[in-house]
Amino acid sequence: MDLAPGFMDLGLNNWPWNRREDLPLFKATCHADAVPQSYLGRVIYTHDPGRALVTGKCRDIGASMTQQMRGLAARAPYFMGGAADTLREMVDFYDRRFNIGYTEQEKQDLVNFMSVL
Repeated sequence: MDLAPGFMDLGLNNWPWNRREDLPLFKATCHADAVPQSYLGRVIYTHDPGRALVTGKCRDIGASMTQQMRGLAARAPYFMGGAADTLREMVDFYDRRFNIGYTEQEKQDLVNFMSVL
């Protein structure tokens, strides 16, 4: 079941969460009367403007389609730009991005779980 259908921004393409020196970095500045991007406001640095390229809306900067998790282990590399080569790298990214604070055991348990989906 998809609880958040459609496009959403998980911070996969935007600074400060994803700093990739091998990708171009774009600066997007939103109009003062536009609804700002929910986390980053009106000035956003991104490697991929995402859905905003189609809609032109500030709130869509960095938004992309979320992927299903069925057969996840067989579809490396992960993320739209291939930023994570392994499930562990993906878990580490989300742990940093959302300040989750997983223990090493929790990270390993999550990797094991995702590898059998």
